[in-house]
Amino acid sequence: MGQYPPLAHIESDGQQLVDVITRYPLATFILAAGDQPQATPLPLVLNDAENELIGHLDANNPAAELLRDGAAALVIFHGPSSYISPLDYTTRQLPTYNYQQVHVRGRIRVVTDPNLAAEDLRQLVRAMEGHGGWVLTEGDARVVPLLGEIVAFRLEIAEMTGRFKLGQDKRPEDRDAVHAKLERSAGCPVARAPSSK
Repeated sequence: MGQYPPLAHIESDGQQLVDVITRYPLATFILAAGDQPQATPLPLVLNDAENELIGHLDANNPAAELLRDGAAALVIFHGPSSYISPLDYTTRQLPTYNYQQVHVRGRIRVVTDPNLAAEDLRQLVRAMEGHGGWVLTEGDARVVPLLGEIVAFRLEIAEMTGRFKLGQDKRPEDRDAVHAKLERSAGCPVARAPSSK
């Protein structure tokens, strides 16, 4: 048996991983207890200074029951992806599916301080809105009741791995074709993968 994922598909450039997390913040958040894993789509924000992800769950989400200090979690950020048809290549190839993903593993810390939970909500809004967007103000009266309906948490990052399958094992002209297809699919620039040949 060979290495999986292949070494050529492992992206270790931290800035490229941060770019995927920042550009595609809606992640799949996975917690497990026994044979009952729970997967939830959640927007998460990277807090670089603390090496953690910030997020919250609806208190009625079954996954909220698994949220406890020290619980292990896996988060998958899904970057651009696309089916690659043989028609997309310049040489004779079989079809495949190419993608960028960032897998983050870590431990949960439940945020019980309402002031910190409210600040985390404001940070999430700032990240989503961008500069000049709508602002969740500190005194917004809607936040206090909302805090009773969510479970805020931080994921302390233990490991962050990029899985970038971008045609690294193809000829330069086919890598270019794959890159162009992914950019059309994503509607934005996509990082280029180095050749493994």
